[in-house]
Amino acid sequence: LHAEQLAGVDVVFMSCGTDGDCTKVNAQKNGVHVPSTQEAGPVESAEYIKYIAAFFNLEPLANEMFASTQTSYAQASSGKSATPPLVAWINYNPKSDWSAESFVVSQASYKTTMVTDVGATSLNATTALAGIAGLKVTDAVTGKPASGKTYTIPTNEDKAAASAAFFKALEGVDVIVDEVYAPDPTTYNFESFLSTYGLTSSSDLKFVKNKMVLRIDRTMGEAMKSLDWYESRIAKPEWAIEGLARVVHEDTSKRAKYFRNVAKDETVDQVLKAAGCTKALPVCDALIDPVPIKTLGEIKVGGTEVAGAEALRVVPLVALAVAVLWAAVV
Repeated sequence: LHAEQLAGVDVVFMSCGTDGDCTKVNAQKNGVHVPSTQEAGPVESAEYIKYIAAFFNLEPLANEMFASTQTSYAQASSGKSATPPLVAWINYNPKSDWSAESFVVSQASYKTTMVTDVGATSLNATTALAGIAGLKVTDAVTGKPASGKTYTIPTNEDKAAASAAFFKALEGVDVIVDEVYAPDPTTYNFESFLSTYGLTSSSDLKFVKNKMVLRIDRTMGEAMKSLDWYESRIAKPEWAIEGLARVVHEDTSKRAKYFRNVAKDETVDQVLKAAGCTKALPVCDALIDPVPIKTLGEIKVGGTEVAGAEALRVVPLVALAVAVLWAAVV
């Protein structure tokens, strides 16, 4: 069914993998590469709405919407704090058919930018991890140094020793963002974190003692348990900034979004359900006709022809909503 849906439209917005593999895009005859998730900054990713809008003759409206995003992002940013907490984004990869067991520090540029913009400081992984044997440093997006770096430390089949060395290097970190994959995020808690990384609740690590262990799975889709972090966050980076500032600074005046503190028993309390989608789309309902893409000056309102940006304002936003959706999921 999915293949039929993709083949039944004129354009499918897709992206190549972070490893540079464009096989899927090239194999889709109507595929268009939109690397919105591979930009160096969160606001830069949102700017792809302009690119997508060109397919719908909605460039002026997209420019207006992106300007609003820039303003909202600036307002959501917290700026510098007197004693900025030190933050590290980490992961653990179990041994599998496609990867060796390892611990990871991610310093993707969009993540470190968000940390800075909420008044915190990112771990200097180059310095902190320098003495660990087997350390591998790669571009966060292959061939794009501006995307930041990924630091991978193999366990060499001794997880306990690797964990000890890894967290010795992170002993000055105040806040951890744990990105370990959980098939069911609703069951992942502080105990899950400790067990996954080979730690105990009696650890002297600052983020354990002070209970500052964050996850990016607060907002989740009901059906597939998919994280909204990889979807709406691309189009709405200001929501991510607010969500991060809320948990890092314990500022309840900020919007709760994406981030939760599992060390303080915060749960997945934002579950997106099908019932929340009120707009019927042709791809889901054969009785719904697609909204025509208007040409500039084609629209008439009350018998009067409306041109340019004014015309674009009265176009039904179904097409643009679809565009934003695709921009968020690629």
